Amino acid sequence: MTGDRWPDHILQLVPNAIHVHHASRFPESRCSGKQSRAEVAKFAADRGLRSVVLTPHVGNPDPGMPRRVAEDSELGMALTVYARSERQTLYDVMLYDGLEDNILQDGALCATASTLADADYVIASFHGTVPETVAYLEERLITIGQNPYVDLIGHPQRYMERMDGIDWEKIFIRLRIDGKAAEANVNAWHNYGPNKLIRKGQLTEAAEAAEFQRAFYAAMGRSGIPVVVSLDIHEYGMWPSGQPEADWMPTVAQLESYLQMLIDEGITEKQISNHSVEEYIAKRRSRLAASTA
Repeated sequence: MTGDRWPDHILQLVPNAIHVHHASRFPESRCSGKQSRAEVAKFAADRGLRSVVLTPHVGNPDPGMPRRVAEDSELGMALTVYARSERQTLYDVMLYDGLEDNILQDGALCATASTLADADYVIASFHGTVPETVAYLEERLITIGQNPYVDLIGHPQRYMERMDGIDWEKIFIRLRIDGKAAEANVNAWHNYGPNKLIRKGQLTEAAEAAEFQRAFYAAMGRSGIPVVVSLDIHEYGMWPSGQPEADWMPTVAQLESYLQMLIDEGITEKQISNHSVEEYIAKRRSRLAASTA
């Protein structure tokens, strides 16, 4: 046991880390993580976690303009090899090979269906250009919810200035019916949301952002959708610890505060589904195998 181990009450809610980036080095990817697989496993083991779902970004070659990946392209072949690789246990931590893909303008994803089927877990996230209208955003979320390979909708509130007026409860209920989970993203709150604005001295804007995100989480709670608490880690120091490497790196206390905020807004401990990762991935594989048999 080390000083970085998380308290038991946190590990009971978040025993498995989902949405972690490592140095995958896919061709055309501009946002690869900085940790090796072994380093990810060691950081996770030190904190008492059982498993990590690695979710490297599917290549995003032109900022703001993600596009479909051809199966026979260099990136397509690299994704195929990755998605078909054997699972690995390091430092007694299971590493699952998932992907974070981009939601395109028509609600599709970049990677091929075969790659998405072979991956252990798929997060669908907004990156780059996002449509201006609320109706178009809602349509994209509903469309991606019908994709059989998608497991989790990643940081859907990230583009807050575009999201004013969206009916989150309606969207979350629809996604729940389609068997999807919604992400409660610590990084989106701490590094892109209210805490970032507080650090910049923009207190009025920070209060507005906090109100928006709290309403977002309250809608999540009312909908009953499964919730995945994710760290969205890209760098070494982003693993919450007692002494972060920089001000924008969250501490364990801030993770604990974030979890309490989720519960205060009506997300129940039963809704938080990080504890069932192994079971979920096994069922995912069986479901997809049966659908193609």
